[in-house]
Amino acid sequence: MKQPKVTAIYYKVGRIKMTIAKAAHIKAAYIFVNKNHLLHIAGTHTKELQALGFTAKDFVKHVAQSFTRIYKDKKTNALFLVVYHPEITHSAVIQLNYVENFEFWEIKTAAPYRTAFFKNKLLVWRKGAHPLK
Repeated sequence: MKQPKVTAIYYKVGRIKMTIAKAAHIKAAYIFVNKNHLLHIAGTHTKELQALGFTAKDFVKHVAQSFTRIYKDKKTNALFLVVYHPEITHSAVIQLNYVENFEFWEIKTAAPYRTAFFKNKLLVWRKGAHPLK
């Protein structure tokens, strides 16, 4: 089967390691962000990210490399990598979708989210925890 030609510009910003992937029952793979998605994140969340001291690219790299939780949306199967702190009302978040053709995780969006957003999401991995069943 011939692979489609990729014309978009992607940046590698992190990865989901095999140990995490096994515990969370997801695929281990690199995490990439499309330049257009990065421009969208920057355009939509510039003030929030600047207040935290991040550019859009630095923010997605930070979350992709420092996440402490992974949540899954039960309806869409989207993953959310989260840098969580229990005493802060917002968490740093990137939303991922798996790209089967090329076997990598693609960032769809990123922003600070209210922690309450995850109340209806499935926690599939937490740093330092025993594997979730």
